[in-house]
Amino acid sequence: MLSFEKSGKNTMAIFSYKALLAGILSIMLTNHTYAAMPDWQPATSYTNSTTAYGIVTVDGQPANEGSIVGVFVGTECRGATTVILDSGIAYMNIQIAGDVVNEIATFLIYDPLGDLILEVANSYFTEPGYSIGLPPNYLDINGYSPTLKPISIIISCPNSVEEGSIANCTAMVTMDDNSTKEVTGSAEWSENSIYAEMNLPGVMTTSSVPSDQVVTIFATHTENNITVSDHVAITIKNSNLILLFLPAILTGTISAKNF
Repeated sequence: MLSFEKSGKNTMAIFSYKALLAGILSIMLTNHTYAAMPDWQPATSYTNSTTAYGIVTVDGQPANEGSIVGVFVGTECRGATTVILDSGIAYMNIQIAGDVVNEIATFLIYDPLGDLILEVANSYFTEPGYSIGLPPNYLDINGYSPTLKPISIIISCPNSVEEGSIANCTAMVTMDDNSTKEVTGSAEWSENSIYAEMNLPGVMTTSSVPSDQVVTIFATHTENNITVSDHVAITIKNSNLILLFLPAILTGTISAKNF
């Protein structure tokens, strides 16, 4: 657990031995493993700063080891630090450069595992010469993942299926970051034939057909208020059972009227 002591305008962070080791490890990982970290260079033209303590999370979960927090006033970087993991909690101790009281400080989190820069909803006022977020009232530095939206969906089905059988289809959606995922179970399925029915997601059941019938299968997927759809044609094949009994018909064992 991190503990802090405050004396007037000076605040000193006293880290546990475990936290210190975690901080050193985080710096080593950042320098040697995660080469894609952002080039946040804090401004050096100020003579004062605000010390800020916070708990860093991403979508409500502790930030990953090696994550970096950057603090900005407007577009100017005023500080950057690597999070310190201690007992499953990601802590932040950052100096916000600046001489003016009540500047609005905003934050970004760099997640090295996802190679993402995440926005933080909360912002805080600076207090040069003082500290903000002293325990137990840590600043809430919660980054949120970008909202992905679907851009297309593709149905995969067999070209044909026998009457009185089933056809299994799948649906894959592409998101706006070019990632893909299967949505067969969550997509909405339909068809346009009296000879077929979508009883289960992606599963088409066929009935007997008088001749080969073409049925169109539709699938739609909605996510983050965006709907994508696709369709594909499948031929339901007539089994033409009369051919199976042709020898019996020719011998008179079975009458052709039965067909």
